[in-house]
Amino acid sequence: MKNGIISKLIIIVGICFLTIACSNSDKKVLPEPKIQAGIAKLSGKIEDYKPGEEMILSVPAPITMDMQRQDIKVEDDGTFSLDIPIETNPAIGFIYNTTTNHGFTINLKPDIETKIIINKDSISTVSGPDFYTEYNVHTSNAFIKAAQTAARYDLLNKEVLDSCIENPQKYIPINQYDLDKRLDVFDNDSLLSERSKIYLNYYLKSHHIENALHFTENMEKIWRSIKKDGDTTTIKINEPDLSYYTFLKDYDLENPYYLYSEVYGQIFQTILGNKTFNIPEIEETPVKEWLVGVKDTMAELIGADTGLFYDMIISQAYMRQLTYALEPLSEKQIQNIKEYFGDAEIAKILFLKNKEIVKLAANKGETNINETPSVPKEKLLEAIVEKYKDKVVLVDFWATWCGPCLEGMKKLLPVKDEMKGKDIVFVYITCTSSPIKLWEERVKGIDGEHYYLTGEEWDYILDSTDFNGIPTYILYDKNGIEKYKSEGFPGAEKLKKEIERLLR
Repeated sequence: MKNGIISKLIIIVGICFLTIACSNSDKKVLPEPKIQAGIAKLSGKIEDYKPGEEMILSVPAPITMDMQRQDIKVEDDGTFSLDIPIETNPAIGFIYNTTTNHGFTINLKPDIETKIIINKDSISTVSGPDFYTEYNVHTSNAFIKAAQTAARYDLLNKEVLDSCIENPQKYIPINQYDLDKRLDVFDNDSLLSERSKIYLNYYLKSHHIENALHFTENMEKIWRSIKKDGDTTTIKINEPDLSYYTFLKDYDLENPYYLYSEVYGQIFQTILGNKTFNIPEIEETPVKEWLVGVKDTMAELIGADTGLFYDMIISQAYMRQLTYALEPLSEKQIQNIKEYFGDAEIAKILFLKNKEIVKLAANKGETNINETPSVPKEKLLEAIVEKYKDKVVLVDFWATWCGPCLEGMKKLLPVKDEMKGKDIVFVYITCTSSPIKLWEERVKGIDGEHYYLTGEEWDYILDSTDFNGIPTYILYDKNGIEKYKSEGFPGAEKLKKEIERLLR
């Protein structure tokens, strides 16, 4: 099976942690970030730059649950300069040379210029913040090793799993054991700087929390992975009650170091969508009034009734509407945000996002959730494509947890707008690794045709189409014949050219 927690984390590693490094500096501790909206400026020179090399800058955005990415336009002499929005002060950015596979961490602050010089595998800061400016040599390998350390399977067999499904609290120590073993990879690595250890610890923990929150999907995935070949039995796993979620207190979710990870915001989206927590949509309810119910449910579970956790869950309650449904804030909601946050930075970020959504909502098309065709898994992809006969079909394989997938969708929006009214259909396929309630929320803002497969169906398609990760794109002509495939987002212009070629 190619689509487990290991592949999920390694996909993320490919975008982010290929740019984290070890250091011999005596700077021991990362500064604690705070939420602050702003524009950071990055400039500098790449001493050994060869024209044509592609450079990307990425910065995690915890409030908008995004990884802000920009192509770096480098002049022939190696100089560059660009602005990028950030949501924390400070922020850690990632420069990645897709040609040479060299990656670097850089440090950013709102309204301040960070100036750097890169020379092959070294980087130095000329001016601006400089607390974690490094070249990756070892840290990416350490993170991949931690991602592959699936220690939970040391303790799990069918009998233990059945016991956990019957009593979810029995899974809590297994989950903790798994986390401890992964974190041990960092703690026992003498080549990692203290800053790298802090960063990696909280980034990994944010993913681990997100995974543990999806109990039913997690149990189903584990069950499928350990059942014997040829076993055709199915399993029904019920949502756990609140007693299972007492593990949240152990993760210190109030810690500002989580703000360095864009996954931090996703944790709150998962909490908001969880049936057991049963937190109502915020809609036009005054924030203080809405928070009363939230604290009744969450305060004992997380061990706090004020602080960063509640600022984050409020922001994500509004982001749920903005990002998932592409629905702008109402005048009443804007008033509620102003009354609660005043001029605080979270309000600024929400209002900036709202301006973006107002524009996107004006061009949003129709979203169709389809039943999976009742055919053998060997014929499933063919049956889906056949449904749109006489149309060019672009199939996008994605998941709700996949940052690069969501980024690719965002970059493809202008192309989709241009293609309206033409003989092209955009089909989106995911599976049970995307929690169904979260998927249902996500697709509200993604116009096109949507399919939700079983894990078995998904695994078969992965194997039969010979791709190893997501996002993956397959383009079919009007006769249903595959004409183009890309593992990873190839760029909006490339996909546009391929589509136009088939529309002629």
